[in-house]
Amino acid sequence: MEKNFKTILSYWAIKDKNHNNQNKASSNSNNKNKNSNNNNSNIKNDNKNFTYDNTTITHSSTNDDTNSNSITTIISSSPIGYENIQSVQHQSQTNYKSITTSMESMLVNGEVNKDNLIINNNNNNNNNNNNNNNNNNNNNNNNNNNNNNNNNNNNNINNSDYNSYKNSISVYSSYSSNSNNNFEDGGNEKEEEEDGESESIYSTYKTTSSIFSYERPVGDSQTTLSHSTSFSSTSTLYGSNYSGYGPKKGYGYDIDDSSSSNYSAYGSSYGDNYGSNNNCSDDEKSNNNDADVYSYGNDNKINDNNNNNNNNNNEDNDEKELKIKQEKYLQETRNKKIGNENKGRDWNQEFQSLLRLQPSLEKFQKLTFLAMDFVNFAENYGFIIIKEMFLPDHLKTIKPIDIGGIAGGQKFICQGILFKFAYDTKIGDNGYLYGGKYPSETSASKAAGNELKSLSSFFQHVLDNEFADRVNVPLMCIIDYFGYRLIAMSVMEINKQTLTYGSSDGGLTVHAEDIELNSIMETIGNSMNLRGHLSGINPKFMYGPGDLEVHKSKGQYYVVDFGRLLPPQSFHIDQPQGKSNSRDIFFKMIRPELLKQSAKPLSSDSYSGWGLSDPNHLEYNRDIDDLTTKLFNEIIPIAANEIQNEWERLSSLGNDYLDQWDISVEAHKYGINHRYLGRIRSLITNKSLRKSILNEMVARVFKNQIKEDQRIQLTGQSVSSEEKCVHIIVSFLNRIIGNDRFDTLKDFWTISIKTLILKKYSNGLSCLNGGLSDEELDTKFDLLDSINLYQVLLKFQNKSGIKLSSRVKSILKKASTSTIKIRLPVLFYTDIKSIRPVVKHSNMIARSEGISLYMKAVELIYSNQVYYGRKVQQPDISRFNTDFSEEIGLLEACSQKLSIASRSSTTDSSLYHLLGLVDFELLKIKPNGPTDIVLRKSAKDKLLASVRYNQNPNNLSSLATILDVCGDYKQSEEIYVKLKQMDPFVVVPLLFESASLYSPYHTKITNEKLLTVSFHQFVILIDILLSLPTDSILVRQYLMDSYKILTILILRTASTLDFQIHSSVTKIVAIRNSIQFNHQDIIEQTHKYIEEAFKFNLNLIDDFILEASSQFPSRLPFTILLKYSIHCESLRSRILSFIQNTKSLNTFNPEIVKQIFSSEDSLSTLTETLKIQLDYIVLKRRFIPFGNQNQLQSLFLDSLYLNQESFNQFINDLSTVSSQLKSLKIFGGTINGNYNCENDQDQPLTDYSKLNFNSLTHLDIEDNQFPNEFLVSILKSSRNTLKDIRFYFYSTTMTIDCLELVGSLCSVEKLLLRNSDPKVNVNHIPTSVKEITIDSQMSINEPLSELMKRCPNLIEFKLTVDEIIYSDLKSLKPYPIRSLDINSFSDYLKNNDMSNGINIWSNSLINLKLFSSRPFEDFSNFISQLKSIKSLDLRFNADDNQIGCILSSLKNMENFKIDSNKYQLLVNYENLVKNESVKSFTISNSVAPFKNYSNIGLVFPNLDSLDLIYPRSMNDVSFRGMIENLNHISSLSLSCCYDLTDNSMIALCNSPIASNLKTLSTRDFSISDGSIVKIVCSCPKLSRIHKSSPFKRPETLSFIRYSYPTLIVDF
Repeated sequence: MEKNFKTILSYWAIKDKNHNNQNKASSNSNNKNKNSNNNNSNIKNDNKNFTYDNTTITHSSTNDDTNSNSITTIISSSPIGYENIQSVQHQSQTNYKSITTSMESMLVNGEVNKDNLIINNNNNNNNNNNNNNNNNNNNNNNNNNNNNNNNNNNNNINNSDYNSYKNSISVYSSYSSNSNNNFEDGGNEKEEEEDGESESIYSTYKTTSSIFSYERPVGDSQTTLSHSTSFSSTSTLYGSNYSGYGPKKGYGYDIDDSSSSNYSAYGSSYGDNYGSNNNCSDDEKSNNNDADVYSYGNDNKINDNNNNNNNNNNEDNDEKELKIKQEKYLQETRNKKIGNENKGRDWNQEFQSLLRLQPSLEKFQKLTFLAMDFVNFAENYGFIIIKEMFLPDHLKTIKPIDIGGIAGGQKFICQGILFKFAYDTKIGDNGYLYGGKYPSETSASKAAGNELKSLSSFFQHVLDNEFADRVNVPLMCIIDYFGYRLIAMSVMEINKQTLTYGSSDGGLTVHAEDIELNSIMETIGNSMNLRGHLSGINPKFMYGPGDLEVHKSKGQYYVVDFGRLLPPQSFHIDQPQGKSNSRDIFFKMIRPELLKQSAKPLSSDSYSGWGLSDPNHLEYNRDIDDLTTKLFNEIIPIAANEIQNEWERLSSLGNDYLDQWDISVEAHKYGINHRYLGRIRSLITNKSLRKSILNEMVARVFKNQIKEDQRIQLTGQSVSSEEKCVHIIVSFLNRIIGNDRFDTLKDFWTISIKTLILKKYSNGLSCLNGGLSDEELDTKFDLLDSINLYQVLLKFQNKSGIKLSSRVKSILKKASTSTIKIRLPVLFYTDIKSIRPVVKHSNMIARSEGISLYMKAVELIYSNQVYYGRKVQQPDISRFNTDFSEEIGLLEACSQKLSIASRSSTTDSSLYHLLGLVDFELLKIKPNGPTDIVLRKSAKDKLLASVRYNQNPNNLSSLATILDVCGDYKQSEEIYVKLKQMDPFVVVPLLFESASLYSPYHTKITNEKLLTVSFHQFVILIDILLSLPTDSILVRQYLMDSYKILTILILRTASTLDFQIHSSVTKIVAIRNSIQFNHQDIIEQTHKYIEEAFKFNLNLIDDFILEASSQFPSRLPFTILLKYSIHCESLRSRILSFIQNTKSLNTFNPEIVKQIFSSEDSLSTLTETLKIQLDYIVLKRRFIPFGNQNQLQSLFLDSLYLNQESFNQFINDLSTVSSQLKSLKIFGGTINGNYNCENDQDQPLTDYSKLNFNSLTHLDIEDNQFPNEFLVSILKSSRNTLKDIRFYFYSTTMTIDCLELVGSLCSVEKLLLRNSDPKVNVNHIPTSVKEITIDSQMSINEPLSELMKRCPNLIEFKLTVDEIIYSDLKSLKPYPIRSLDINSFSDYLKNNDMSNGINIWSNSLINLKLFSSRPFEDFSNFISQLKSIKSLDLRFNADDNQIGCILSSLKNMENFKIDSNKYQLLVNYENLVKNESVKSFTISNSVAPFKNYSNIGLVFPNLDSLDLIYPRSMNDVSFRGMIENLNHISSLSLSCCYDLTDNSMIALCNSPIASNLKTLSTRDFSISDGSIVKIVCSCPKLSRIHKSSPFKRPETLSFIRYSYPTLIVDF
């Protein structure tokens, strides 16, 4: 014990020191000015970073192995957690937590020498012991006070106080959700085998952490304090050291029908993934682990004494303040008592308070943990009550109390929970309540199960009818252990005086006076299909049984005693004469699912004395008979057929689906009790299904038999000893396996088991065989051949709480799959690994947990969803990704929890609704996955079940949605018709939210199925709104928006090229119009909706029309507006007005103009339908008349294909408008046929004489096959006006007469002339030219000097011909050239001696673009002489010295581009070369070392624009270093930066650049959507983003456009 104590002290002390070291920097910064005059000589490191040696806290003394475990394992493994650790057997009553807390304070204050805390495992350091003892003595008073408080067993910390305390001090306990539990899954019957195979019945009792325990992390995998420590189990009363017996969390929890519930799954599937270190990055995890390595040493460097003195003073003050806060908090909380000292925890108050909260993630999380707590408390105390059931009352830990009541024997109340046994009690001289003449404990257990089942069903209908704020039910669970059943329910503040409904005295006095309550019970009764009737000796009209009690306390109604809420099954139908038992009506009840199928409501008091006062009681009894007959003759046969079909369907999908299938759940869906499984099996022909059903039947027989054996053989004995119980189990299982066959007269599998099956499942004349075939009933037939013993025993484990060893299970599993006979194992007591209570409870835990998981998943899925009309919330940057693994994990965990909950509530409409929504969300996340078909069918089936049990607008709209997704448009239309008849104030908001969510209003169309949902719902919604009065608030609120979103939806759908998407919409229109679908055109089918919308409001989508003309890409192509305007008069008038107001298409975005004219119908729509006068026209591919365009100024002929007739028409129209044209472009084009050929006398001559381009200033012609006469006529008529000419003939040529006409032009200033043959002559160049591009060979070798003589105004050159550049570039030196663009692979710089004779250029040359692949030694001298350069573009392998020389010389340069793989961005810090004039810098193909990129800002201190193109060594580190020195950047372009990650973008957002950045371009490397959103949110001046590829998530662009409408996003 002393060694454990020393471990505690050292553990907490060093942990606290580590924690403080992490926070010293921030503490010092806050207080560094407070004590500047203090001059203590403590030696500290300025950064407060201590280097510890590798000593760790361990304890492996050979003297006492039992104390070698870490304090974490010792405390967290205790079933009662930190707070009550002192109550563990063999522990003294010392409050170790108080001691260690006090010790922490002393260690912080330096009162203990911390160096002595290095624990020597082998030597047991005496100094450490002395220090610990001294500290303990110094804190005696505190320890005594703490012990007094802890003796009250109420030292749990209040949550709110704990949270406030947690913010100011280090919290040393962290929640853990028992990740070590290994147990079978009740649904799948799969098991993780335990590692500790050596664990036996006599091994030490090892407990696992529960929902109450806390686990403290203690370092990384190599330094954690983890050794084996043992404690005794439970209380000292029994002195038991058996392994695994008693309440162990995570195993044996059932939800009403014995389905297991793993409580630890919540922490692993939800809690561990959110708000824990599991989400940390690797670095963060490493840091966290480092903080938990408890080592100590001192390698600190000695720094300035004065600074350290101040630091130490500030740290001491901070630690003292922390100590004061800590002690104050501890004093307050230690004296605070949690809960009521006499009554314990008020479960009811907590439960009802949570139910009244609005739905939220927090609400359902709290409900989950409340239900978990209740079940854990009930199990722990119920375990003690069952173990002590045969002890005298005065020796019992929990004393029985007398609170009246007939059934259940002794009652107990502990911690606010009422416990009572499920006994069959004798009632006077009339025999026993359930068994009649003889007691039937099995029937009593069934009655207890019925009470839980009825409570769950009643509470479900309370919620469905929204009475949760008035009607309350208790928390309840059932505990099965050692063959006994114990009922546990929360204590409620009720008594006989609070009874308001029902009777508590056997029907003598029946209450039904509360009018409000009567109405509530009537509503709930009708919802459950219960009949109102007269009940009791002095009867009152009631819904439910007469002994159902409803109390009114503090203005709330509390309902108890649900045992007979469900009507009884007929006890004599299909029974042999004289064999019926009238006592069956008290425990053989109709299931809620069957009750809903009854054509008539049924009375709960049928066949009982409670209902005899009702004059119609015989009729009510006949109703029970009729439904029972229907069950046997109709429902069970139908169910058997459908179950077999479903089994065969699942078999085709694979064994994984069969593993999830459960005959119990399937039978319950039809309202069939387990006792009729034999009837179902007798109607099944599929062999594998018959085997599966028989597995379930046999497992249930085994469970009942072992419970009976335990009750009989353990009665009156000390249940505290497991020896007898284990012996019973081993004997029973050996009998099953056949190991006692030589000692018994009856063989088990040929006789005994069949007798047990017949006893349980032979329950009528039509099922005398109990589901067994004649062959199986033969006493020579071995029934073992008809089952899978391995599967049976797995089921048996889950139902009984008995866990078998992996040895036994592995042999049985091998035998079940082997084709040869394998000897089955003999069981020993060591094969019984544990015997644990099986807890059945309502579906509250799984239901609440499932809902909370669903809400969290939905929160993540829609975290960045843009909703129409709603304010955009703060984005979750991390969710802008395409990885939905977290969401899928949450949804799958949710589905598992809700499926478990639905096992006991198969009529719960809301559960099926939620399960359907979960499948639907999974379907949306992975719409084209391999499970697509399965998910669609599953969602559809679950939503159909939800509607079947309770129709409401929510589940009807969800069902219609999934039907649309499945393509069942006719069925969905029928559902929508039902919705039209419901309350519009519920339906309209519901449909609008759903339809707008799935509409492509903000996002592009990504899912055609969801598109059809939105379309269908909007047309239904508009129908509903149009049926309401025009002044209705719903009409005013929703109609305009509905029209607008529907209009955008239709237009965006029609603009897609996917005709499958079109068909999805047109099918719905066809069904609504009752016409045959025949792939009709979508515009023809939907234009009426557009026309109706614009009639309602002509300006409905003005914002979209404006966007369609200005932004590219836009949500709505302008071309689709033009197409619909043909059919929609209102839209046509709006488009016409808009274009006329803009006056010219030139005001449109150029890309949008291209898009408009790329559509063959757009121009005809503009000119013919809308009759708009255009100033700009593009004719692409085919000819469209344009002669009526009186305002036309620009004409673009793009690949125009003409025939004889169309060419002549084209020339005629061109003649009409030629005089007004200012710009003409001809790119490509051809004419079929030979025009104006002398041999073709039939061809009419084309008349070019009418062409008159006397206003033409811009002419741009590329290769085409139009007649040469056409070009000649253009040049002749525009001789005096042309200023800008671009002739580019590569595959075709210009004739000599055309070239001569070009040379005669008078006003040309800018010329590009490329012609292969004949070569261009200097005389072909107009004398007025100022800017020329020479891109082809000329007729002379050195044309530049001749050219300058002919064209004295030439000042701008672009030269690309190697021969001219190599030999004749020097000819330009004497002329004041302003702009020079040279592109050549020749050695022209050296050949033209470019470093000399350029004095004139030094003053004239402003723009230089130079490409050279040859080295030039005097390159830097050449460039440095050009003092007037403002824009320099070098594609030359210049090194740092050359670049440095250039930068130091060109002080007027503003734009600098360099493409060089020799430029290393080197700087000499002692003689730094700066160029403060450069505002824009572009560097390409740089191989500079990664750290040198930080020099860019030093070299160019006034840089405004930076463009990085393929920087080879650029990474996140170099990027962060670079932006630190860029203080004025407003434009940043990053291309091919392959090693940059999101970390660089985050660094950008956190740098000073963010406040100035206006444009950002990221091209050809991967940056996540989240990073772009982060940049957009962090850069207030950002106006444009360019990406080379679209966003991965459509929600990203929607969010950006909706949140930042002025931001331009280009792709």
